[in-house]
Amino acid sequence: MSRQAPAKPLSPHSTVLKSTFPIKKEEKIQELMEAGGWHSNSSNADFLNYHSLFMEDEEGHSMPFVQKLWEQYMDEKDEYLQELKQELGLELHDEVTLPKVRETLMIIDPSLDKQTLNSYLSQAFQLPVTELPEESEEKEEDIVIQLQTVLERLQIVDIRRRGPREQEPTS
Repeated sequence: MSRQAPAKPLSPHSTVLKSTFPIKKEEKIQELMEAGGWHSNSSNADFLNYHSLFMEDEEGHSMPFVQKLWEQYMDEKDEYLQELKQELGLELHDEVTLPKVRETLMIIDPSLDKQTLNSYLSQAFQLPVTELPEESEEKEEDIVIQLQTVLERLQIVDIRRRGPREQEPTS
C-alpha cells in the first residue's frame, strides 16, 4: 500500500463536486476545480458564480469547466467500454451473446440497476427493451452479434459507470 499525503481540508466546491460525482477520483475532482477557476489558496476560494461555469462565449464555446467535464465523461466512457472488452476477453471481430454481455456488465459495474442494464443491452443488440429475453431464457443464447458492433452502439449512447467495481477479495 502506498502512503497517502495528509488530507487537505476540503473546500466547499470540492465537497459539492465529490457529492455530485461520488465515483470520480480525487485527481479528476481537482481538474474540475481548476477548470472552474477555484484554487484553494486564492482570495476567491469561497466565492463562486455557478452561473458563469455554464456560460458560452460569443461563438458558442463552453467555458473550461464544461469542456473539462465533457472530456472526463468521454474518457470515462472509453475506459468503461475498454474494461467491458477486456473482461469479455474477445477480439473485436469475435461474436458475443447477449447473456455474456449482460453478465460482463454486471461484473464490471455491479451497481447497475436492471432498467439501466436492459437499456444498454437494448442499444447494443438493437432490440426494444420489451423484447429482451429474461435472464436464463433459452432464446437468450440465440442473440449473437460481433463485439465491435456492440461497442460501437454503446459508444453513441449515454453509458457510464454507476458505481465502483467491487474489488476481488485477496485470499
